[in-house]
Amino acid sequence: MGIRARGDLLALRAFCLPKMVEDNEEKLYQEVKRGQGSTKKTKSKRERSISIGWIHYDRKAGRYAGVRSKRGGGLRSAKMHDSSTRQDILGEAEKIFFPKGKSQVGQLALMITLLGKFDETPLPSTIEVDGKEVQFSLGGYLQENRLTKAKFYLMTKSLSFLDKVNELSSDDDFDLPPAPMNNSLSPKETDENTVPLQTLQQNNQDSLLIGSTQSRTQLQNEIEKAFKESEYADKRKAEVKKHQAEENERLAEEKKRQADENERLAEEKKRQAETRKQEQENLRQSRLSRVKAEPNLSEDHTVISVRHPKLGTRRRVFLDKDNFSCVYDWVGSLDIVPKYFQLIHPSGQLLQPWKTVSAFGKVVLNMEACDNALELEPEGEVALSGFSVQEDLFAYADEEIADINQRLPVNDIEEETIDCQCDIVEYLKKQQTTEHGDVNATLVAHRRPKSFWNVFFKQNVDLKRPFRVIWAGETSSDDGGPFREFLLRCMEQFQLLNSYFFGEKYKLLFTALTDAVIKKHYFVLGQLSALSILHIGRGPQCLHPGIVDRILRSPNPVLLDDIQNGEYEANVTSIKNGETDSLLDAGIMPSKDRSKDLQDYCEYFCVISKAAAIEQFREGFRSIDGELLKKNCCLRKFFISEEIVVGLDSVRQVLQYHCGLEGSNIYEAKQDSIVEFELFLVKLASGGCKGLSLKDFLVFAMALDRIPVFGLPKMFEVYFEEGKKMPITSTCGLFITIFMDNMSYNLEYAIRECVGYGLV
Repeated sequence: MGIRARGDLLALRAFCLPKMVEDNEEKLYQEVKRGQGSTKKTKSKRERSISIGWIHYDRKAGRYAGVRSKRGGGLRSAKMHDSSTRQDILGEAEKIFFPKGKSQVGQLALMITLLGKFDETPLPSTIEVDGKEVQFSLGGYLQENRLTKAKFYLMTKSLSFLDKVNELSSDDDFDLPPAPMNNSLSPKETDENTVPLQTLQQNNQDSLLIGSTQSRTQLQNEIEKAFKESEYADKRKAEVKKHQAEENERLAEEKKRQADENERLAEEKKRQAETRKQEQENLRQSRLSRVKAEPNLSEDHTVISVRHPKLGTRRRVFLDKDNFSCVYDWVGSLDIVPKYFQLIHPSGQLLQPWKTVSAFGKVVLNMEACDNALELEPEGEVALSGFSVQEDLFAYADEEIADINQRLPVNDIEEETIDCQCDIVEYLKKQQTTEHGDVNATLVAHRRPKSFWNVFFKQNVDLKRPFRVIWAGETSSDDGGPFREFLLRCMEQFQLLNSYFFGEKYKLLFTALTDAVIKKHYFVLGQLSALSILHIGRGPQCLHPGIVDRILRSPNPVLLDDIQNGEYEANVTSIKNGETDSLLDAGIMPSKDRSKDLQDYCEYFCVISKAAAIEQFREGFRSIDGELLKKNCCLRKFFISEEIVVGLDSVRQVLQYHCGLEGSNIYEAKQDSIVEFELFLVKLASGGCKGLSLKDFLVFAMALDRIPVFGLPKMFEVYFEEGKKMPITSTCGLFITIFMDNMSYNLEYAIRECVGYGLV
């Protein structure tokens, strides 16, 4: 239900609207009236928080600059009343930044202080409030600038000396004493405790004058002191600045002089280089003028190949009758450098200018620079490069291996040799009777094959002087037996040095191992070989015959063949297939004769490239006995492999039996024991003792695997005693004690089971 028509609704609204307006107006009037009656008047704030900073005048910059917190400045806070004046705020700022009147910038008494606004301009003494100009107050300042929090700056400026003097001399710097007042009281009316007014005024004036004078004097003294210190500091700065300027000027002059000197040296160096280059060019032209035209190939000729350090390998044809002076002229005309040089054969031989070229057409010669020109004609005896008497061949081990390998002498250079038909046995016997001096060194040897050489090479024993040998883990003293056994073990274990040698077991060749050459191990092996031949009549007997001939410098060395080495076999195969890289790398000029090329390469691979090791071994042998090395035809059998045959007769010749006095109780028993012992030796020689031979008996009894060609130092003595003990032998004293009961069995058992003397 209700009113639905639009007209009725509008009529109803028009009827009610005046009443609603009247009611609203009445309500508003009552609310306003009620609000005015309950409004309370609030009091204005009495204190406000302000911020105070500090800016100090910088005379050099000509402006005010902020003082940082670390110097006592920064931004500070303070509580001030709304009625605070400019002087109140300034005083508060001075207390904050100048406690006790001092700061890091200076004393407050020596400053001009002002109070600045937030824009760092001086604060005026009056402000305008509601259009009226009134004295400055904090509340009025905030109202004028529409601020809720004020920010002020303490503006300070240091006084100069004249400014302070003028300030002190001014009458306005201090207040005058007050003027005397008229006193209507008569002197009679004053009591005894009353002081006359004139006297009080005079005393007050005197005290003020005295205080101001003392302050003025003290301040003036401080100012004068500060002025003198500043003047002295300025003077010192001026002196330092002057000294620095003088030093800079001196350094500039020195730098200029050094630059002039460097320029002069550069010019001198350039001039010398041009002069040297011109001299070299003149020398090259001179050599070129002496070079003959190449001969026709129909004539007897030789092709000479030279490896130039700058231009590579160069070849030219010369007549067979030409000498190397023609080659030197041709090589020297190719380039201006090197100025002086020499031609070196791959074997290390220096090719002198007077030698003919016909014998050197199959190899590539090396060109090496030298300091002076070679002599064109021989003067007296010619010492080939690397083999003069003064040169220390042993020093080769300290050189580069690449250079060492070029120093093996050619086969046609022979040392002076003693008559090859001489009896080496007599020579070795003579050496056995030679006094060798006192023994003052001891060498420790190890029986284990894997440790034998490692232990030996770690010891620094001079093998050229007598020494004793002690076997590791044994306490026996060396009177000759351990020494002989040590040499025997050295010769037997040459084959264990796999990195030092290569090839077949009994045809070993040198590897020239770099580390072994540098440490001179090949030299030591040569010494051991000489000692073994001298003392036990045995050499290594495992070297290739061709290498032995090179060591002994035999006139007709055996050709090297049947070499077992992977690198060698691969290169030989490539040469057989017609490839020449291996030959050229070895400095060999390929020829049409393939077999000749193979033999030349074999000579290079086994001898020339291993020259360092071969020469060390030879020099080590020579250091022990140089005369023995000259018996080359007789020494060969000590180095090459041969079957060791110990004959029964050779053993019997060194035995000496001891039976006691004839007619004694056991004389006949000892005679029977000699027969039994002889039968035991026959059994060993005939193979009756399985796995044993006379060699085993010699090793057990004498520490030898054969009877030396020069014999023993003395007869080997055989003693017989009663009992069933095992035989007792002394390799040092060269005697054996055999117990007669069950003798043959005990001897065989002792030889088989003995630990030591080579039987492990």
